Amino acid sequence: MRKNVIGVILAGFRMYLPAYAQTVTVSPTAVSVHLGTFYQFTAKVTEITPTTAGWTIALPAGTKGSPGTISANGRYTPPNAMPSTGTVIVTVTSTAAPTASASATVTLLNPYPAVASVSPANLPFGTFTLTINGSGFVPGAQVIFGDLPLPTTYISATRLTAPGAVSSDQNGAQIPISVINPDPGSATSSDVVSVL
Repeated sequence: MRKNVIGVILAGFRMYLPAYAQTVTVSPTAVSVHLGTFYQFTAKVTEITPTTAGWTIALPAGTKGSPGTISANGRYTPPNAMPSTGTVIVTVTSTAAPTASASATVTLLNPYPAVASVSPANLPFGTFTLTINGSGFVPGAQVIFGDLPLPTTYISATRLTAPGAVSSDQNGAQIPISVINPDPGSATSSDVVSVL
């Protein structure tokens, strides 16, 4: 009887040991991602089948805000607004062996700004106030008029205003207008609008 009990115990041990011998890796283990974009993580589960895994995301303890979302296949989408620490932890866990997991650190960067339109479209000689419409603007964004940074007021993620002046040597010229978002991940708008 004792021999039979020991045999059952050993059989159970052999049945469950391989699942807990699984290893999980995630790639990459650290990455920077701009808000408004996404990032595709990959995971590898080895040693035994099934090699399926689940994804979760979390903010570091004490962080305020949203971590964003992650799909069942590891596609990470940042939140609409920057959380207080700008860091998110992505974790992939084996479905067969929940103790087998791997994590990656995501450093969030400000979104890429894009300029859609500028009002007024034609600037008179002298002083003006520009209204910049677009997307991806953040507090601290700055309007650049030619090479000159203008004092900029953040209205929303889609609108900025900035006062300036057209000098006599600029009158009738085309002036490129762009927007620069601040760090983290400072970027200049790829959409440049010329104003007569």
